[in-house]
Amino acid sequence: MKHFSSLYLFLLLFFSLHSYAQNNKAQEAVDNFCQLATMKSANISILIYDQTANKTIAAHRPEHSVPTASTMKVITTATALEYLTPDFCFPTYLLTDGKITGSTLEGNLYIYGTGDPTLGSEYLGNKNFFSQWVNALKQLGIKRIKGRVIADASFYDPAESIPYNWIYEDLGNYYAPGIYPLPYLDNTMTIFLKSGPVGTEASVVGLSPEIADITFENYMTCGVGRDWFVNGLPYNNHRVLSGCITPNKGRWSVKAAIPNPPLLLAQDLTKQCIRNGISIDSAATYTKTVSNQQRDTLYTYRSVPLKDIIAHTNQESDNMYAEQIFRYLGTLVGTPVLIANCSEMEKMFWHNHAVNLHSAFIFDGSGLSPQDAVSAKSFVEILRYMATKSKFRNEWIASLPVSGQSGTLTGFLADTKLEGKVIAKSGTTSRVKSYAGYVNAPDGHQYVFAILVNNATTKSRNVRKDIEKLLKDIFID
Repeated sequence: MKHFSSLYLFLLLFFSLHSYAQNNKAQEAVDNFCQLATMKSANISILIYDQTANKTIAAHRPEHSVPTASTMKVITTATALEYLTPDFCFPTYLLTDGKITGSTLEGNLYIYGTGDPTLGSEYLGNKNFFSQWVNALKQLGIKRIKGRVIADASFYDPAESIPYNWIYEDLGNYYAPGIYPLPYLDNTMTIFLKSGPVGTEASVVGLSPEIADITFENYMTCGVGRDWFVNGLPYNNHRVLSGCITPNKGRWSVKAAIPNPPLLLAQDLTKQCIRNGISIDSAATYTKTVSNQQRDTLYTYRSVPLKDIIAHTNQESDNMYAEQIFRYLGTLVGTPVLIANCSEMEKMFWHNHAVNLHSAFIFDGSGLSPQDAVSAKSFVEILRYMATKSKFRNEWIASLPVSGQSGTLTGFLADTKLEGKVIAKSGTTSRVKSYAGYVNAPDGHQYVFAILVNNATTKSRNVRKDIEKLLKDIFID
């Protein structure tokens, strides 16, 4: 018995010392990271939590709110997955204010949207959804619409088609499109330019898709560098081109935001109807005004399941998809949707699940707003919940990129002992680099972490390398 007691004490002491050494190693690595010359004046929040042992092993100002960049999508997608469930589908309705008489629809055909990001998307959804819509009308016996196709974009507050604190430099670019109840074609168009000698204008020579009445104010030139911008506001067909493209390349293309996706959707549905033998008396249009008019549902179209939409959002860090998810969460508070309602819904939801977001500043769903700020502790608490308490843990984990293997982490920690071991969401904007996720470490433990860095005095790629080194210093012997 004495021998057993001695062995027990020895093992207890051994594992205690091992745990202390591991904790000390992790905290020392974090301290060294924060003392780097490029980090001394940076705004940093870090928390490394051992999920297996149920304890924090390292931290630096873990409750300090820091700009998030695209790690904000962790909050957006986790909330949606939990609240809406993986099998939720965005509905889009074909409605009418008239009636069917014989083969004629005596009235208008409305497309009423709730934010399905996959309509005509390059990435997800039914590429032939127009055929389904037209076939549904033909099955009702409709051969003529004695009215017009009207895109109803009243589900969101039209004054908030863009988050009010996105910066002008971003507005109208492909990564910061307007957000509409009827997104279409990823809200993205391609502008074709002529790349000529240095100093010449990069003139516009084509556009896809074709958009009627669009105008360009062109200050884009051919020169050294590839910093170019296409700026403009939602529902406005005027676009300003600036910056420069590589010279002497012939035909060159840049992506930008479609000015009015709901209208383009209505116009394209009109064309599809006419091609398939359904005549329409008047040209397509759109409305942003909430109507109390009685309308009847002719057909309901549903998106692919939310779990697929979330997987694409997190893997590719798709801002438009994230914003559409975020806006739908606001409908649970009221319609038309207000951004403040979306933010409040997320905070209330996580408060009810013992996660404190009261110190978080949430102004959008994608992290593009420079005013977004969340602490490492808040991220870790949400990530811990999703890994241990969520009924949808498997769908959640599958949605996140894997180090060295997939999505936005394809190059992160590649060809190291942590390749395939880190499952996380990354975030990058001007002066922001962040990561939040899980580490399946070589010691057999699972760790939850968040590393948020703002205003480091070096380039983003160098911050990434420093974060990679930090994780290797902690988790690789």
